[in-house]
Amino acid sequence: MEVNSLKTNERIAALEDKGATILWTNLNPDQEFSSQIITLSSDDYDFLDIYALGITGSVYMFHTRLLRGCSTVLWQPIGEGEGGQIGYRMRNFNWYDSHSTFSVGNGLMKLAGTSTAAVIRNNVMVPVRIYGIKSMK
Repeated sequence: MEVNSLKTNERIAALEDKGATILWTNLNPDQEFSSQIITLSSDDYDFLDIYALGITGSVYMFHTRLLRGCSTVLWQPIGEGEGGQIGYRMRNFNWYDSHSTFSVGNGLMKLAGTSTAAVIRNNVMVPVRIYGIKSMK
């Protein structure tokens, strides 16, 4: 199934929190996304809301909220194999070097039931949109 970039961004926009501000939008969420630094349109926020596709071409959306100055991992289990080997898709997100930049690691995937290490798969946990959220004071 091919993902329509405009429809994906429209679906996320419909989920917007009141008071959230769009800081970055991936114009091509149906393409692979390698490790990179993203420049945000503002640094005046306490939290980032990150929306990502589980895998390009899918409709599975994941979300995480990141506190200023921290890092997080979006992680999706994709099964358990023999010996308890868990399969997963994951990507690291870091917001601690500069508050106006945000680093995104490579996507990683490990198949269930294998003892091999995770491999880079930049078509998993593809960031689609990042919102800034101010704390409620």
